[in-house]
Amino acid sequence: MLKTFIYNEEKREWIEEDAILLFQDICVILDTDSNQIFLWKGPKAKKSLLKKGKQDLLDLISNMPGLKLNLNNLEEKLPERIQNKIDSMLNAVQVKRKSDSLKYSHFFTIRLSLLLMVIVILSSIAALFVNISSIFWQVSSTNFQISSSRYILWLDLYKTFLILVLIMISINLLVSLYEKDIGLIIICVIGIVILIGILMYASQGIFLFIFQAGSTDMVFLINISDIYLYVFLNIIALTPILLLHLLKCLKFLKSYWRYIIP
Repeated sequence: MLKTFIYNEEKREWIEEDAILLFQDICVILDTDSNQIFLWKGPKAKKSLLKKGKQDLLDLISNMPGLKLNLNNLEEKLPERIQNKIDSMLNAVQVKRKSDSLKYSHFFTIRLSLLLMVIVILSSIAALFVNISSIFWQVSSTNFQISSSRYILWLDLYKTFLILVLIMISINLLVSLYEKDIGLIIICVIGIVILIGILMYASQGIFLFIFQAGSTDMVFLINISDIYLYVFLNIIALTPILLLHLLKCLKFLKSYWRYIIP
């Protein structure tokens, strides 16, 4: 029978552990059948930890005169079943870390969340393009000149993409709440707050800008600096949403790519 102990430096004692072993640990495996003790040092374990642990182990053995235990040389190759025991304990922590990183429990929510993030990214890019397109309007002196119908179309198209992004993020918030994905929950909440602010700003319609002298019901003249300021503020507001979702999407793909394609 094999019993495994890991050295606790703070308590200066050997604690029995049968499940998980880390690379920074030093470990002792007691073979009760052969009365042998096998000492193992993890590749990331400090020499000072090994020195303390080995000394405490020798002291412990010396206080048990009734037991005849043989301590292996650290440089010796461990017997196969001892090495297998160590490997299984090391593998256990790798499996645990992997399972911890895979938070989603359903194929449907994995694919839905990814789809929603992709739509958010594409719609955000489209919204930015619509917003930036205003700097290419016809220039008249120090103003941009645009027809009233085109102005309304430009603003409505921009708000449409923003609303689409808001809807997708809101749905993804529900998915992330269900799957308890804290990172995505935070990203979604940030996105919703920002988008509501942008939509309230853009909803001012014809009152969004101060039309310059010479404007009519059919043609609007808007100061160039006002347009550039509006574009700049919207880029600043939308960029965090785009970047956060892009980074999350890439991380999501890295973790779940095996589960995305049926």
